[in-house]
Amino acid sequence: MVSQSGGFIRVRSEPGIGATFRLFLPKASPSGPVTDAERAGRSDTPEAEKEQQYDTILLVEDDPVVRTLARRMLERAGYHVAIAEGHAEAVAAFDELGGAVGVLLTDIMMPGGTGTDLFQLLSQKHPGLRVIYMSGYAPDSSLNQVRLAPGAVFLPKPFTAEVLLDRVDTALRGSRNA
Repeated sequence: MVSQSGGFIRVRSEPGIGATFRLFLPKASPSGPVTDAERAGRSDTPEAEKEQQYDTILLVEDDPVVRTLARRMLERAGYHVAIAEGHAEAVAAFDELGGAVGVLLTDIMMPGGTGTDLFQLLSQKHPGLRVIYMSGYAPDSSLNQVRLAPGAVFLPKPFTAEVLLDRVDTALRGSRNA
């Protein structure tokens, strides 16, 4: 019923603590169609802009299949997703968003550099940026080649929507990288 009404549900769960269910329903609008901002329950207030920042994920992945699937999973959970295939495109997307990105979700190894290099560059522009590193390599092999940022979250590929959303929630709840 919620999705049929143009809304969505966001669930956060922690073992031993419980679960929080947030329902987002579009505002009734007798004057015309519901806008995307109304559908997401946002307004033009500073608080809404701050929430939108944390709901925006910059997804950097060179594999088009992984990129498309991850984007769909995140958007279905209610996140804004900006996508990039590599470093230059990610920096341009980050700048276009004015740094209003809550989480950088990046592949560790990709053409043109590493996800750790990208995070280091972007976190200089936005010190509160959080990061999730993805890799299809065994954690020992890829992690030996690069140094992950303190507080970084690791997401092994392949992953399910449940695991991806859990890692995003973990990153958003974690302490900010300084």
